[in-house]
Amino acid sequence: MVNGVKLLAGIVGGLLAVWLLSVGLFVNALDDAFEPIPESVEHRVDYEATFQVNGTVEDVRMMMPLPEGQEFAAKLENSTTVKPEDWNLSTAATDRGRMMVIEADRITPYRDGNVTGERDELGYQDTYDIEFSVSYNRTIDTRNGLETEPRLPTRNREDSDRCMSQGECYSSTSDAYLNYSASDDAFTYIDIDLEGRNSWFSLGWTGNFYSQELRTGIERRVSGSQSGWVPLNGTEEQGVGNYRD
Repeated sequence: MVNGVKLLAGIVGGLLAVWLLSVGLFVNALDDAFEPIPESVEHRVDYEATFQVNGTVEDVRMMMPLPEGQEFAAKLENSTTVKPEDWNLSTAATDRGRMMVIEADRITPYRDGNVTGERDELGYQDTYDIEFSVSYNRTIDTRNGLETEPRLPTRNREDSDRCMSQGECYSSTSDAYLNYSASDDAFTYIDIDLEGRNSWFSLGWTGNFYSQELRTGIERRVSGSQSGWVPLNGTEEQGVGNYRD
């Protein structure tokens, strides 16, 4: 009887050891599965400026908010930057922050003689974009990105409930400089976006980010000829997404 009990205890002990080993291997495998795939890890800041017109504007010189830093100025001369071919880009330091300078003979909703935009109650309109990304070999501080990382020059930051996320959300203001000739019923709409992001693949794509979006006025359009600064309304957020610490 004693030998039987010892045998049973040995079997139970062996099975328990196998079970614990299996659990340990499963936990390790699960932990490894949640580790980012090293080749997938990316840290970058994306910049996009969108312009929409429903009528021809001529003798164009515009200045749009741009982050400080030579890496951003260099992108304006880089062949990988998405931009209209006949637009000249440069930078300028102003009392309202670093600006991207855009110069063009004309901007029209009719490209190559064809209507390529959409039609609404104000007529045909077309959209032009400037896009580029700056990559970093370090983790971007997205929890405090609006203070410590590349950012668009803004002011009058206040807490806001506009954002649909668990991060910090703010409203803000900024400025753009517009100088061009246009008919009174021609409008220009401007949308500028900046996002700093850490991303990786771990059982799916995930990551965290901070962002800024600046737009022209409440009515979202600037009409007629322009010669001066116009206000931009901003929404900013930081600390959004998944964090591993």
